[in-house]
This record gives sequence, structure tokens and C-alpha cells, in this order.
Amino acid sequence: MEELDSLALQLYEYIALAARRARNETEFRIEVEPKICEVAGKLGILFERSAEYTLARGRPDAIYN
Repeated sequence: MEELDSLALQLYEYIALAARRARNETEFRIEVEPKICEVAGKLGILFERSAEYTLARGRPDAIYN
């Protein structure tokens, strides 16, 4: 349990620092995803990264940056 607590704290601190440095969601995601994969691997969890992709075409109801 101590290892889990330690990993959780390390991940929290890493994410908090990345959130302060990132200028947008993409920068944040690029920095944080490898760390999440690393921590997941240490816990025996398979974490598959994937990029955004288009599901449909046409006029969007809403547009997000």
C-alpha cells in the first residue's frame, strides 16, 4: 500500500506541475500521458494511448479549441 500511496503522490505532483506549465490541453496531455502509462505499468495496468480521431463528418453542433 505504501508503494501505491507513493506512486499516487508522485503522479499528483507531476500532473499539478504539468497543469501549471501547459498553455493548452494538448500540451498538458502530451506531457502527462507518458507518465500515466509509466505509473500504470508499475501497477500492472495496461494503459493504451490513442490520439483523437474523426468519428463523423458534417456540420458540428459545437466547436471546441
